[in-house]
Amino acid sequence: MMLLPVLIRTNDTDDKYFFWEINGSIDLALIPKNTIKGIPYDLPIRLQNGYARGKAGFGYLHILTNHGHEFNRLKPPQDVFGFLIKKLGQGGSFHHQTDKRKGIYLAMVPSGLIILDYVAKGKDSFFTIVTAYTTNRVDGECVGRYISTFQVKKKI
Repeated sequence: MMLLPVLIRTNDTDDKYFFWEINGSIDLALIPKNTIKGIPYDLPIRLQNGYARGKAGFGYLHILTNHGHEFNRLKPPQDVFGFLIKKLGQGGSFHHQTDKRKGIYLAMVPSGLIILDYVAKGKDSFFTIVTAYTTNRVDGECVGRYISTFQVKKKI
């Protein structure tokens, strides 16, 4: 029997910095050390609640408000979580973003793009999901390969 992932917010508040969990973990995936040039330690990918302020927003609320309609047009239709889970379960490549935000693109095939921002907190550093698209418009230099570490873990 295959377990389906369950995404829930870690807190009942709308605070933009709270993380969403998948089956009890705030780490949706792990980028192994030295995958991206210049990052010599493992870094998790996390989804924060964020806020939906047009192009300046980030996180779940931004993706839902600004790009949710894109996922509904997929065959079969997806919600924000379904899309992120599917894409984090595939391989891809990291590209340094050259316009606007200073982030990392995670491009996947078939079409999917997740933009990540690095949150520096010493050994607790992580990548937060800024936004996601159903396209593969990459504009920067390839800085590493993404091999999925996404796993749905059984709750004990």
